[in-house]
Formats: sequence, C-alpha cells, structure tokens
Amino acid sequence: MLAATLGALNIWQYRSQQSEELARLQATLVRPAQFDGTEIKDTDLKETSYSTQAESPLALSTDEAERLLNDADGNAPVLFFDVRETGEHRMGTLPGAQHVRFPDFLQSDIPLAGQSVVLFCHNGNRSSETCAELAARGIDCRFIAGGIEKWIVEGRDFSDKDVNTLSDLRAIPEFPNKDTLLSTSDFVNLKADENLQIVDTRYPGEFSSGHLPGAINIPIRALPTDELRRRIAALENKPTIAACYDRRSCFMSQVLGLEISEAGIDFLGRYTTPWEYFDAPEPKPHVQEWLAEQQTSFWQIGVNGLAAALLWIGERSHFVLALLALSALSRIMILPIALKSERDQIVASKHANELKALKDSLKHDPARKARAVQQFYAKLGLTPLRNLAALLFLPIMMLGLSAVEQAAGATSLPFLWTENLGQPDPAYAWPIMFTVLAGIYLHWAVAKTPRQAALCWLIGAPLMFGLVFRLSAAGNMYLCTSLTLLLLQRAYVTGAIQKLVRESLHKWQLWKVRKLLGGVAPLDHTVALTESGNKSYRLSVLKNAGLPVPDGVVIQTDALLAYDQMSGERKKSFAQMIWRMMGKKPCAVRSSAAGEDGATQSFAGVFESVLEVREGGMRAALDTVAQSFSSARAASYDAPGAAGHDGNILVQHMVDAEYAGVLFTQDPAAPGLAMVELVKGCGEDLVSGRVTPQSLRFGRYTQSAIGDGHAPIDLTPLLELGQKIEAIFGRPQDIEWVYSEGSFQIVQSRDITSLAGGNSSEQVRTDEWQRIFNDFKDADPNDVILMRDEMSEVLPRPTPLSFSLMGSLWAAGGSVDIACRQLGVNYNLPEGRPGHLTTLFGLTYVDCDLKALLALNVSNGKARQLRKEAAALITRFREETIPALREDMVVWQAMDFTAMTQKKIVESIEQLHEKLVRDIYVEAAKINILASFTMTEAETYSKGDPDAYNRLMHPVLHHAPINLINDCAALKGKAQKRALMALMGHRATYDYELSTPRYNEAPDLLWSLLDSATPSTLRLADDLTTEPADPVDLAVTFQDLKEQAKHESLSIVAQIRRAVLALSEKTGLSDRIFQLEMDELLSLGTTDIEALKVEAQIRKDRQETLLVFAPKQASLTLRDCERLSASSPIHGLAETAVLGGTCVSGSCEVTGRVFVVHDENATAADAFSGFVDGDIIVCRMINPAWLPYVQRSGGVLSEVGGWLSHMAIVAREKGILMHVKCTGLDELRDGMMVRAGLDGSIVTIDVKGEQKRRTA
Repeated sequence: MLAATLGALNIWQYRSQQSEELARLQATLVRPAQFDGTEIKDTDLKETSYSTQAESPLALSTDEAERLLNDADGNAPVLFFDVRETGEHRMGTLPGAQHVRFPDFLQSDIPLAGQSVVLFCHNGNRSSETCAELAARGIDCRFIAGGIEKWIVEGRDFSDKDVNTLSDLRAIPEFPNKDTLLSTSDFVNLKADENLQIVDTRYPGEFSSGHLPGAINIPIRALPTDELRRRIAALENKPTIAACYDRRSCFMSQVLGLEISEAGIDFLGRYTTPWEYFDAPEPKPHVQEWLAEQQTSFWQIGVNGLAAALLWIGERSHFVLALLALSALSRIMILPIALKSERDQIVASKHANELKALKDSLKHDPARKARAVQQFYAKLGLTPLRNLAALLFLPIMMLGLSAVEQAAGATSLPFLWTENLGQPDPAYAWPIMFTVLAGIYLHWAVAKTPRQAALCWLIGAPLMFGLVFRLSAAGNMYLCTSLTLLLLQRAYVTGAIQKLVRESLHKWQLWKVRKLLGGVAPLDHTVALTESGNKSYRLSVLKNAGLPVPDGVVIQTDALLAYDQMSGERKKSFAQMIWRMMGKKPCAVRSSAAGEDGATQSFAGVFESVLEVREGGMRAALDTVAQSFSSARAASYDAPGAAGHDGNILVQHMVDAEYAGVLFTQDPAAPGLAMVELVKGCGEDLVSGRVTPQSLRFGRYTQSAIGDGHAPIDLTPLLELGQKIEAIFGRPQDIEWVYSEGSFQIVQSRDITSLAGGNSSEQVRTDEWQRIFNDFKDADPNDVILMRDEMSEVLPRPTPLSFSLMGSLWAAGGSVDIACRQLGVNYNLPEGRPGHLTTLFGLTYVDCDLKALLALNVSNGKARQLRKEAAALITRFREETIPALREDMVVWQAMDFTAMTQKKIVESIEQLHEKLVRDIYVEAAKINILASFTMTEAETYSKGDPDAYNRLMHPVLHHAPINLINDCAALKGKAQKRALMALMGHRATYDYELSTPRYNEAPDLLWSLLDSATPSTLRLADDLTTEPADPVDLAVTFQDLKEQAKHESLSIVAQIRRAVLALSEKTGLSDRIFQLEMDELLSLGTTDIEALKVEAQIRKDRQETLLVFAPKQASLTLRDCERLSASSPIHGLAETAVLGGTCVSGSCEVTGRVFVVHDENATAADAFSGFVDGDIIVCRMINPAWLPYVQRSGGVLSEVGGWLSHMAIVAREKGILMHVKCTGLDELRDGMMVRAGLDGSIVTIDVKGEQKRRTA
C-alpha cells in the first residue's frame, strides 16, 4: 500500500510538473504583440484594438455586414473578400466571399472601381489596414469590425457548418507537429543533436531588434504569395523550427509550419520562449576557475571541508576512527534537542488515548480544541514545534554521508571483510546491517501496533536496503554507526539502558550476598533486601537515592537461622566478621522483622535494639535482638493466630547524636502540617517514652513554623529530607532521625499508619483540606490562593446543582468562553473545571491564579474595537435580545411541568440550560466584560475631574433591584404589589441558588423590601436611549445594562427551578435533587434513582458537616490553609492583619458605632437586634436581604466584595460609604467607634477620643 501510494504520488508530481511547464509554454500563444510597457518596433506592423475599429467610419457592425451579405443578390451587390492566410481560409469563410491574402490584395488587379467592397479577417486588424488604403484610392470599402472572431461568437452563419468555436475557426489544416511547443531545454538539445534550421515570422523591424542566432526571417503576414513561395523554396531541406514571441507570431509560425510541411521540409514545432536562450561564450580559464569557486554551494563547501578532515585524521590514525568520530560528532551536535524530542514522543505516546479523547470530545469546536490541545501539551511539558529542530539530524547526517563518500573515493583502504572501503560492499553485509538497524528503530520508535511493525519490516526495511546498497562500504559503515548511536539514544531516553544496568547490578548483588557473604547483605544492596523487613529495605532505598543514611549490613533470616545452630566459638567468629564489615566502629544493632513497619502495623518498640555496640558486645547484641523475634511481647502485639516473624537484624554505624527525634511529614490530625518531636542526645529516650520531647509544627508544604516554640537547631534541612522521602515512598512518613556535627541522618522511615483515624466528621474535614492541598501545594506561601469575591455574594453556599450550573457559565466552552471569542479577547482558563470557581467547606471561593487569567488586557487597537462593539451592543441587546427572550419566556411560563412525564421534564431542563448557557448568558457575559472594560476606562478618564468622578461613584442604575422596587413603591394600593411581583417574582435572595425559593413562591420576602423603599417617579421598565456623552456615561450605561442582563437572564433560571421541582416530585428525590450535578440531572432517565437518592443524601450530610468547619477568612494563603487544617486552634500565631479595605462607594468619611453581623446567611430581623440608624455594619459578606439595614447604615465594612458587586452598586447609588476586601475586621467589636475614610482607611476611636490608626 505504501509503495502504491508513493508511486501515485510520483505520478501526480510528474503530471503536475508537466502541466505547469505546458502552461508556461502556452502563455506565449496568448501574449499580445503590444501591452503595457512595450511598443511595436516595426512601423509597417499595425495593431488596432476593437474599440478603435468600431469608431472607424469604414467599420461595419456584424449586423450591417449580415444584411449586406443576405442582400448580395439584390440591386446593389457587395463584394465580400476574405484577406486571411490560405490556411485560415481553407478552414471556412463567409458564404460567397472571395479569398485574397492580405499582402496580395493591394497588388492584385481585381476591378473594384464603382464596386462596394467589404473586407474581413480574423479580428479586423488586416482588413481595417487594407480597407483604409483602398478608401484612400477612392474605392468604396468597408471592413467588419471584430472580424470573423466576432461574427462566429455571435452565432452567425458560416460556410463550414462544423465550425462552432473560435478554436475551430482559428485552426488550420493538420500537419506534423502542428501543436508541438518546444521549451528551451528542447531547443538546446535539438540544436546540439541536429543540423537545425530556425525561421522567424515577425516583421523585419522586430526581427532586427533581436533574434535567435542563425534565424531566417520570413514575415509571412507581410509577404505576397510569390515572395513567400520563393523564400520557402530557398530554405534548406532539414529539420526546422519556428521561433515565436507573441500571439501573432505564434499563429503565423503555425501557418508557416503548414506551408513548410507542404513544401516537404521537416517541421519540428514552435519554440515559444526564445528570450530564455543565451549562447554565452566561454570565459577565460582563470575566470572559469574563479567562477567555479564562487558558484560552489555552502553545502559543497561543507562536504569538501569534512572530507578533507576525514582524510587528514585517517592519515594520522585510521580512516575508520575518523568515520566513527564524525558519527559521534553529528549525534552530539543536536543531542539536547534530540533527547527532548525523544522524551516528548514517549510521553505523547503514553497519553495518546487521553489526547485522542480530548480531541474527539471537542471536535465540533475547533477553537476550543486547539486551545485545549495547547494546554494539554503545556501540562505535560511537550513542545512539538520546538522538537522539529531534532530533524536537523537528517541534513547533518546527509552532510556527513556525502563527506564520507567523497573521502572514501580517494582511498582504497581495506577493513575487516571489505577489501576497499571506497567501493560498495560486494557481500552486502554493511547494507544488510544498516537495514536491520533501521528496521529495529522503526519497530521500536514508530510502530504502535503489530500491523505497523509488520509494515516496518516488510516495506520499510527493503526500502532502506534499496537506498543504501549502492553506497560505498565506508558510507554504509557511517550510517550503521549513526543509527547505532540513535538506538542508544532511544534506549537511554526510554530507560532501557538504566534498566539493563540495574538488573545486572541486582543479579550481581544477589549472587554476592548468597555466595560470598553467606546471607549478610550490605545496606546498599537493595534488591537483596526486598524480603528483609521494611526497615532495612526502606533505609537501603533511601541510601541508594543519595539521602544521608548511616552505613550498615543486614543479617538475613537464613543467616540468623544458621547462626542459631552455630557453636559458641563460631558465633563469636560470626560476630567478629560483622564487626570487621562495619569497619570496627561503634554500631547500633536493631531488628528488621518481615512485618515490622508495615502498612497497618509498625511493631514500634516490640523488638529489641542495642546501641553503642562495640567489638566485645557484638555477639551479645546479636543474641538479644534475635531472641526478641520470638518473645511474648512480640506474640501479644501481632494478630491472633500469627505464625511468627522472619527476623532480620540491621547493624548500622552508631551516630553520636546531639539531637534526635521523629518527623511526621503529615500531622495525623492536620493534613497541612508536619510535626517534629525532638530530644537532646540519643533518640532511644524519645521512642521509649522516658523523656517528654519538644513538639514543633511546620507547614507541610511551606515549611513555615506554626505555633509557639523555637527549635534549638535549624530543622529546614530535615523538613526538606522529609519531603524527598515522602516523594520516594508516595505516602506520608514517620521518620526517625539523628543530628550530629551539623547534619541530619535518617535511621528509620515507615508509612504513617494512623492517618485514617478520627470520627466521620473529622475524616470529612481532613479529606476536604487534603483536596485543597492537592490542588495548591505548589503555590507561593505568601500568595492568596483562594478568595471569596462577588461570585461568593451571589452563590455563597452552593448546592451541587447550583454550582454546576454556575460552573457551566464560566467553564471552557461555556457562556464566558463563547463571549470572549465573539469579542475577540482571550479566555485562558483550563479545560475540565468550573472556570475559576471552587468550593471550600461548602462555601464558594475563586482560584486567584485562574481569576488572574481572566483579567482583561487589551491593546490600543482592541480597545478601539471594544468601544465600537459597546455602542452597538447596547442597542442590539435592548431591541433584539430582550424582546426575543421575553417572547420565549411567555411560552415557558405557560408550561405545566408537573403534567409532563419525567423524560419530558428532563428534556425541558436541558433546553432551558442550553438556552441559558449558549444564548442569553453569552450576551450577558459580553455585557459584563464590556462593563469591566468601560469602568476601567471611566476611572482613568475621571481622574482629576471631580464632576466625572462624582457621576461614576454615584450612578443611577434604573434596572438595579433597588430602583425597580422604588419604582413599584411609587404606585398605590394593590398595584404596588402586583407590579413588584411582575418585576421581581422570578428573583430570589440568592438568585443563582436553585434550592432558594423565588419571590413568587415566598412573597413575604419580597413585600418586606417595600418597607425601606424610596418611592420614585421613574417610569417602570423604561430604557434610556440617550447616547453616552463620555466614558463615564458609557460605564454607567453598561453598569445599568449589566443589571438588566442579569435580571432578564434570571427568568430562565426561575424556569429551570420550576422544572427541577416538578422532577423532584416525579422521582421522589425531594430536596435531595439539589445535591445532584446538572449532568447527573440530565441523565436521570438512564440512572438508578435509588442509588442517586443514597448518593444525594450522603452529599447533603457531607455538606452540612463541611459548613461546621468552614473557615471565616475571606482570603487564604497556602500558609493559612496549613494552619487552619489543624483540628484544634494553634496558639502563638499573633499575626494581626492590618485594618483597612478598598473604598468602592461614598463621598465623605464616616464615623459611627460598629455593629457586627456574624452570620452572613442570617435574614431574620433578630440578626439586627440592637442596630441603630447610622451604625457601621461589619460583616464577612453582605447578604442582599440586608438591603433595608444597609440603606439605614452609616457605612458598610465587608471582607468580601468588589467594585461591580451588586451591593456596591446600591451603595454608590445611595451615597453610602462601603469598604470591601477588608482586613483586620476581627479586631472590631460591637459598640466600638470607628472612622472609615475614602482612602480605604479604618480608624478605631476610643471613648476618650484618642485615635489608633492603622492604614491598609
């Protein structure tokens, strides 16, 4: 199949080249004799355009000519003459016309006096020229403008009924090589091979301006017939070609070819590109030599230089050594790039299915797919385009091969079985070797399936042989060496070399331990210790990983069994051998039983250890530890019915410890903390419980000290060792360590066996923190990673259904993504997550890094484009989008979901969800983006302009909920509530929380908002149509439009809730339905409902548990998360946040009494018990239900919020001072006096008037 494909490709390329060459040659056939930038060089040659002909008083239109022709037998006969060439005439003419060649007509003796004459030719040139001369002689002469060409295309009668096209008309009788066109290469070959005769049909003036060497001028168009025949008769009877330069000369050359052929001369065709031919004289010898040097390509220069170097090295050592060196050099030159490319290929191959699934899932969205693939490559560290540089090896190898072939040709050295390296190998051994190596590489690196592997050997390998078997033996040797190095590179990248070395070393170690050392294994012989207990094995792994572990040996079970059978003297000798193996240094003799330090049991303190062992005590120490394996204590610790232990003894160098202790890389009670316990001196006192250690806690990821206490030594290196050890074993570790002479030594490491402890609530808390650490463990300790912002205000405690709905708006492929694409701005959030949103203990937070990716950074050009789009969007949204949405909502509001089947309800939810995500919220998202953009521009514009700043800070937003309520409050009686319900019935306290009743379901929540309303005189639902006068007006307009877009889109959310409630009744899920995600909801028809009920209840219970442990902070760093992950408060963290915030509203500073609202979800009146008008509300986040109290307050200080949050907009409208993103609010207590300024400052004032100011 590959061969057929390659063959077809070659044929296609050949035919394409032929077609291109033919088109080039044919271009002359239609090239005008005169065109822009040129002029006719012979004054006898006339070229008259059709427009000029038509304006001539002698011109006849084809209509007039046809009338005259049809009336030729009448009272005033008209003579029609065809003045074209004989060949043209023979292919047809006008009925009744006489033929006289153009150059013969004026010399003829045809009696024309008193006659009316009409002349015609092919296109009017020859006939107009002749007619003008006849008219000058007094003859009544006319010519057909446009000639036969125009006559025929208009479908008029012609003598030859078979003539239907211009090609038929222009044709002349067939003759040999009539249509043959010759290229310059054809001409050169003919000129070299044959005694060639060249004719040129151009007029003399043009001929004299330049022609081919030896060409004979026969201007057939200007020569009378007798002269033409004379000149043809004067030609030699030998192969002849005609050179032509334009449309006229090419046609006349074809006519002359007919005449020449009929005269018996061999006509070979027309040469249509004669200007390309140049017969240059040979330069002088010294000039030729210089030109040869100048024309030598860089490639050839490189080949020559390398070949010379090969010969030079060969003369001083051996040619084969030079060849091997060149192979190595060519590989080393691109080794870094090649290694990266190979690694990327392997990684890409491992993730090929994942990438294919990603591409398949996004195949209907090319832009999103391209972005996702780019993110996929970045995540894996793949650089496909950069890796193309690895292909440089091919030209480098070919350069080397060319040099080897050139150098080998200058030598005749034998090597091995090859008699002459400069000649092809007669035995074909080198080509076969190359073929085998190439097949191995293709099989290994390219083939992914057995079929592809078979193709590599059946097709690829033979092709490789066919490419190289004619090369010299030296060339094949060079290729074999290069390919061998390529295979070694592949083996290194894939780990095959390392694996081979490792396996060889392992076999050597096993043989050495069994045969030479009698079951006593050095601690660095890891493979020999796999069955010698976790303690020994893990220390061996760490030692071979380069970590500081005291050297030692392990006496394995078989050796211990043999030791038990030894006599006393032999035991003493054995102990002496161990002492010598340890370098005659003090030792620690410890147990390493098979079950010790296991995944579920540690056997801590169950077996004996003996420290400070010297030569005389070695035997006793071995006896003590060996006997502990069968002690009653060991039997009581193990599970009932255990069969005992395969004992091993670990003997290590004793470390004279200054400090010793234990490191828990994860505190069992705090997933974000590590814990260190240490004592002075030896660690035996610590593990035995005889001494109370100093306990210290550190950030598990930041290594920051947490809580009280200071270590007597720098523990940072120990914590770093702990992270490395945990990475090696893949689990949190319990590590025993000692410190001596400024460095740490690891003496034991086991998996922590108690992480899964605690009650179910504690486990939920721990799992939640672990989820956060898994996502953010690599963050900068001081950067805020999670924050509650405006999104937390609209969806503070989301149910899974509501969070998935909100996530679908922000996720890749969702509303915001689509809006960004339509506006032409970047959307950089990754695939597979709900935009920049996340949850922490049931609360909505945003990922700060991802939020930063949403920042709108535009160029000046894009800013201009957005300004234009902003103006158009205002009109389009209000005049097209809103009316269409309201029309749709009329239909949806009329639907009775409770009367539908479960399947129909699910389909309805899917349609509503699709309309929200793909339609209306896309428009809302575009408005939000432009609102942010226009606000930024307005802030810049208003700097230094108090009036503009005041308008920006105190906008009037007609579609903000407070103003809609005020509009309704202006009405009287029942109309007030009717209008309010019509406007706000589809809204809720938390609009995007689907589990929250809408106001039309709980009217009392809505009526309470009228109590604090200020009746206005604004017209209900009127839209302002005034053009924004400046950037501030535009920003305010978009703030209002943003409120309107949200208000309108929430009508779809309300319908989704109605449908969800109906579905909950159909399925029996009740309120548990809100614990499902949107995808789960939409697949209810294919899911086990009972299983979903169970899962939903589990989620509900877990959510309630999470909220109990929810942090109060509105912003969190990684260090904060580590500290908060502790199950109980950690003392000694006296970090007091700076008191201050960001002012988003207000016109003057405010002083007032602090009123703290502790629960942001509180809506009942008792939450504001004791509140007095003018109090400054202090809270974590502002609940929209607090609107009446916000309007009565002196100001608001909130940890959560932003410029464009809804309550900030209300505050600006009402002139209420508001600070958001506040820090240090925990200092404030009910009744304290504070002063809040426009610069974001918050000042506490004591009762005596003394100020304590702390600015942000």
